[in-house]
Parts: sequence; structure tokens; C-alpha cells
Amino acid sequence: MKLNPTVRWSTGVLALAIFLIGCQEMESLDANLLDKSELALSDGAGDHINARMMIQNVEPVVITGANPGGNVECSEVADHFELDGFNSSSERIATASGSFNGTFPAGFTVTLTSEKTMDWSFTPGQDKCLFDIAVIVKGGPSANVYYYKDGQTGGTGLVAPGGAGISNVTFCYNITEAPAAPEVMGDEACYEEGIKLTAKAVNVPDGVTIVWYESAEGGSPVADPSITTVGSKTYYAEAVSGTCVSTSRSAATLEIWDLPAAPTNPNSQERCIETYPSLTASVEVPEGVTVIWYDEEGNETDYITVTTVGTHKFYAEPISENGCVGERTEVVLILKVCGDTDIEEDPCYADETAWASRGAGLDRYNSRGNWATWVYFNGNKTVDLFAGQTHLIGTVSFADNGNNTVTITIELNSDGAFQDVGDNVKIQDYASKPSGNPAPGGFAHKGTAEGSSFEITVPKNNYYGVHVDAARLIECPVDED
Repeated sequence: MKLNPTVRWSTGVLALAIFLIGCQEMESLDANLLDKSELALSDGAGDHINARMMIQNVEPVVITGANPGGNVECSEVADHFELDGFNSSSERIATASGSFNGTFPAGFTVTLTSEKTMDWSFTPGQDKCLFDIAVIVKGGPSANVYYYKDGQTGGTGLVAPGGAGISNVTFCYNITEAPAAPEVMGDEACYEEGIKLTAKAVNVPDGVTIVWYESAEGGSPVADPSITTVGSKTYYAEAVSGTCVSTSRSAATLEIWDLPAAPTNPNSQERCIETYPSLTASVEVPEGVTVIWYDEEGNETDYITVTTVGTHKFYAEPISENGCVGERTEVVLILKVCGDTDIEEDPCYADETAWASRGAGLDRYNSRGNWATWVYFNGNKTVDLFAGQTHLIGTVSFADNGNNTVTITIELNSDGAFQDVGDNVKIQDYASKPSGNPAPGGFAHKGTAEGSSFEITVPKNNYYGVHVDAARLIECPVDED
């Protein structure tokens, strides 16, 4: 059982009252020693989290019952205060030799502070609350009835009418079940201007109010359980019914996700169509972020490779794992006519080293010297195959097979060919970004390609180096006589 914060304060006030009473002459104790006053607990924001309640003794009333000599019954007390009744009561416990000659129900502590005055306190059982209580204090031919209707669990300085000595005492009270911990809901969303997420309680029973805290136990009430900035926060809700509080709190978590950053390193470029018959747009995003491509008209597209003369614009939109959308990055690809290449009927080829890359000269193993390049794999994609660092001779596609393998497909264009040697395709996979001088002869995955295409399946990993022993179409030299 747990009382609401207001009721918890009554214990301290009760102790203070007992101390004050101890300083008085018992024979001259005034039943109204403690003036009527009220105490309300504030949540620190100016709002009272519970109704005001009396935290000192109430004024007694004398009820003339059917039984002679002031032996008032609990049913008569209920009728007088227009109650439905009491669900619990003690026996009528008499006094003898300065103490009570009997046992009060579990939870009660009742003390005669003199033959004319008494104190009481009550601790309800687990998951129980004291709703209201009446104390019948008999002395002489009559009885005082003290009725506490705000869940107070103690009183001091109770007396019988007319200054008579206390002859017996009866307690009439209502015990209620503590309310269950509330049903609550958190929330989560992507950040946007002016966002505010608030924890909520749902299916709240009639007569129950909800008080929020920042901790599972203790702490001060929170007037507004919400967040407005990127991050996560958990609030805890307590159910309050009158002066009774749920024995546990329910947690509701709020989370605002940050938006992914705009993609970086767009491979915008301007090339001659004679040398670069196709260009493919690409950008870089962090792990866990995917890219949705849009064309100039704002339509979503999977076609980001261009093969025609002109200026082509694409826009890369980042999507986080939580579905949050960031700002788009523009990629501009320009293909232009620069002049014809005089190719004879019997073409001439020059042997070249070729590497897969998202753009000529990008993502090199070394920033200087060896121009070998690698490819970052973050999902199905197609990149270019460059011979001699700048000559586009085809494409390399990566397809996730869903079984921890990736199929790599090499497609040569009309300007490229595979050298007529064994193991002319060499591939190495890496868990982290490769660096240093690669040794293609030592690459783990090899194959011999013929014609204009080649396909191989390799283990899935984060980075790949794709090396091809290639031949590039060139203008045949002219013999001079």
C-alpha cells in the first residue's frame, strides 16, 4: 500500500503534534489544542497534485444512539454522516488501569496518553488504502465521534465528552483496494520543426487521476511528461484514487529520431560521350542509411545511368533505418560530343588494368601513387569499370542474394574487352575500408572471363576490390612509309 504525497506528510505533522502534546499538562489538555488548518502538497509548478486534506484532529460530534450510556454503533455513525456504511470495524475495546484491555485489528496503534486522552494511527495492509474512518471515544454517559473523511491515518488528543475519562473506544472504517498501475502509451517520431511528443494514460477508470514522474520510484511530479528535442526519455505514471496510490508506476518511453544527413560525395561530372558512353549517378551515405533516387521532375526512379548527350540531374534522398527522411543531394551528369575517333575495321586494343569505382579516381586504396579503387557495398548497386584510371569500359553490378553472398556481374561496353589470359578477373572482399598497395594476384576470388560479360558469387562483405585485366579500344596507329 502506498499513500499519495499529501497523506505521506501527515506522519510528520502527527509526530509534531505528539511532541507538542507531550509538553502540555495532561489534565489541562484542550481537545482543540491544534487549530484547524490545511496543508496541500504542491508539485513545484504551482499545481496541487491532490485535494486539500485535514492533517490534524477533526472536531468531534456527539451522536445520541439507541443504545444507552453512549455505546454508539458503527451503523449509527454511518447514518449520521449519510454514508453507505463501513466495511470494517474493531470491537469495543475498554480501558483498564491506564491501558486498553483488548486488541485492536492489525495495523492499528492506539495509545492512552492519559486517562482522558488518546492517540491513534493505522497502517493499511499491502495494496490497501484507508478511505475514511470514525473513532468512537466513550467516557461517562456519552461518546465523542471523530470522523476523518480524507484518508488520514492518524489522530492525536482524542477525548470523551465533558472531560470524562475514556472508558472504551471503537473504530469504524472503510478499506479500499489500491488502484492498479495505469495503462500508458509512449510515442516515437522523426524530428520536425515544432514537434512535441507527450506520454499518455489510456483507459483510466472513473475517479482515478494520473500523476507522472521522471523515475520509477520517488521523485517529484512532472506537470508535462513530454519531449521536444532529438533523444529518448522515459516517464513513469502513478494512479491516484482519492488518497490511495498505485503500488507501482508504469513506464512510457518517448523518442524523437534525428534526420539522416544529406548524402555526400556526389559524383557530378562532365564527360565526352566518345570516351564515356554512359555515366551513373552515385553518392555516399553512412551504414544503415539507404538512398531513394529522384529525377528532375521529382519522380522516384531506379534509372540513374545516362547514355545520351545532354545535362541530366538526379537527386539522392537519404532514408534512415527508422524511416526518417533527410535532405536531398543533387548529382549532375553531363555527356557531350567532343569529336569522332577514327577506328579502322580491324580494331586495335591496348592492354590496361581496370578497377571498379563509383567515379573516375574516387575511393582509392592510396591517395597517391597506385590508383587502384574499391567499392563500398551497402545494398544492390551498379558502378563503373575504369581502365587506365579514366577510361570507362563497362559496369560492375553487385546483387545481395540474401544468403550472405553477393553476385558480382561485369558488363563491358564496346570500348572494352577481357585480356586473353587466365584469371583475368580478381576480386577481394573486406570488412573495413581497404588501404595500402593491393596485390591482385593474391585476391581470394578469381575467374577467367570471355566475351563481354562475367559473373561470380562471393561472400557478402562491406567493401570490394574488383580488378580486371582488360583491353581498351584505341585508334590504330598509322604506318608511315
